[in-house]
Amino acid sequence: RCAGGGYLAGNAMYTVDAGHMAIKYNRMSGVGSTNYREGIHFVMPWFERPIVFDVRTRPHTMTSLTGSKDLQMVNISLRALAKPDPAKLAEIYRYLGLEYDEKGLPSIMIEN
Repeated sequence: RCAGGGYLAGNAMYTVDAGHMAIKYNRMSGVGSTNYREGIHFVMPWFERPIVFDVRTRPHTMTSLTGSKDLQMVNISLRALAKPDPAKLAEIYRYLGLEYDEKGLPSIMIEN
């Protein structure tokens, strides 16, 4: 009995660090829409788990080798500063996952 109580107490809280936000995944209802800011928050062990996002602005660099009009090969680098919209974290997680910057940004950067 004591081991079960220790498990529940140890896993009933989680910390969201500065510059991060979290949403909760519930085994019954799926991804929640409430955002949790920095601080200590509570979860129901096994039924819920936190999904923590880094919401700070981060640089992403993409390099491409392309040809110019006079048939010379030119190496072009594009650096974009990006961060997720905190109001849409649940939607970002549902469609792109935690690797949203690796999946979404290259296609956006290629179009520019």
